[in-house]
Amino acid sequence: MKKVLVIALAALVAVSVVASVAFLVFGNPSGSSQTNTQNSAALPSGSTNNQNKNAVVTITYDKGRLADCGTGLMVAVSIKNEGYTNFKAAASSFVFTANGVTYPYSYSDTKLLGWQNTDIPDGGSYEATMVFQGNAMPASFVLSYNSGSTDYNIVCQQK
Repeated sequence: MKKVLVIALAALVAVSVVASVAFLVFGNPSGSSQTNTQNSAALPSGSTNNQNKNAVVTITYDKGRLADCGTGLMVAVSIKNEGYTNFKAAASSFVFTANGVTYPYSYSDTKLLGWQNTDIPDGGSYEATMVFQGNAMPASFVLSYNSGSTDYNIVCQQK
């Protein structure tokens, strides 16, 4: 029995090492980059972002609603990339602010609703619903997009 456990543990370690090496070699295509500059999105290190001079990423969002369970502020967003070669959309880069208070992003609830960090090509769009922590929907709020670079022209507006 002890020999079987040692073999199983060795196999698990080997799979973990192979997965780690593959991650380092091939990168993380669905990972997010989170930093703190208002209304812009980061480019991966060493990448180029071919764009036209009128390029813009437009993010529109609905008035939001309280989640059915009473905890969580749900906001449907639509992201449109017009003119940039690629725009990496990361849910964790959104900021929900109302009356001077910033509401934390709820990773697990947003993931349950199907959000996937994604690369949006020129002309492409992406729609999803995100959740922020809270138990009362404010009368008005602002949704913004924070990222590490000012290389993108991002416009956030309520529908």
